[in-house]
Amino acid sequence: MSRRKAISILSKLDIVSLGLNVIIGILLVPYYFTFFTIEIYGFWIATSGLIVIFDLFDFGISTIFTQRIGKYFSKSNFQKVLNYLYTGLILYLIIGVIILILGLIFSNYLDDIFSLNEKDEIITSCFRIALFTTFFKIINGALNNFGNSTLKPLAYSITSIFSLIICVIVIIFLLNHGFSLYSLAIGYLTQSILTLFGNIFFSIRQIMKMNNSLYGVIKKNIFIDYISNIKFLF
Repeated sequence: MSRRKAISILSKLDIVSLGLNVIIGILLVPYYFTFFTIEIYGFWIATSGLIVIFDLFDFGISTIFTQRIGKYFSKSNFQKVLNYLYTGLILYLIIGVIILILGLIFSNYLDDIFSLNEKDEIITSCFRIALFTTFFKIINGALNNFGNSTLKPLAYSITSIFSLIICVIVIIFLLNHGFSLYSLAIGYLTQSILTLFGNIFFSIRQIMKMNNSLYGVIKKNIFIDYISNIKFLF
């Protein structure tokens, strides 16, 4: 697939995904309020929004990750593609674990910040579930970037759309079975996990097509390359 065609496909599927998210948001939010109050939903939005702050820990590594893999893929140096992929994934895992630990520590103070009172247990529990969702999203972001860099965005985008639909089904099912706000937290976690399974499958398939082997090396010099180039993104 040519780069122009890959970009065209990715753009169209991004529009479809965005459209689905908007439609689902418009239709589902009023539906939520038959199962829990606007106040609880407001706390969920506020606390979940804090997780976005943790996303800043990416420090632009995604840009370097995509550039390096795209560069060596265009040169058909597939061994270096895998080396950068695996080393980058370790870096993403480290970032994910840091966010998870900091978030879990921070979750102990949500009641002090937002005065949750009797809603403390449900909001804090949902916040912690959302942290694990964010962890999986970080890994998914890396695998999506790999797919885009190797000009195979279609499968990853379809996986994302499919998991979004399953997410909605899970949320509606759980709402109707008395899970209240937990329905949203579990639904989004399910979406991230399903997306991860799909992304891993398609990444392995793409690697085997490129290199006929999953073998790659996590290298110190590549790790240093990622870290040392962060400063050029500011």
